[in-house]
Amino acid sequence: MMRRSTPFSKRCVAKLCRSTCRLTVLSRPATSAAERQAINAPMQGTAADLIKLAMIAVQGTLDREARATRMIMQVHDELVFEVPEAELAWAREAVPRIMAGVAALAVPLVADVGVGANWDQAH
Repeated sequence: MMRRSTPFSKRCVAKLCRSTCRLTVLSRPATSAAERQAINAPMQGTAADLIKLAMIAVQGTLDREARATRMIMQVHDELVFEVPEAELAWAREAVPRIMAGVAALAVPLVADVGVGANWDQAH
């Protein structure tokens, strides 16, 4: 199996200390952990950026259309709304459409809706 070359493939990391450079050899578990963190960090940052864009887009629509629906909380990659019964059908259709449309990616962004009297019931 051909392995893609990464900065971690040589199992060493250069650490800058004062004006000297020391080379530290990492154990296999430490190297694996560092590789996972290096891969995960950009994904987590992108997810955070996407949810922020979704919040801005949804709030803009709520304001423009003078909706009574209120965005009340963000929990990781979820947005929690307080929705009057009269706007429930609109919110079920519009909010996921708006959220899914904040970025054009090679893979589709999907936003699901859960409805309940509280956050637990909405799951």
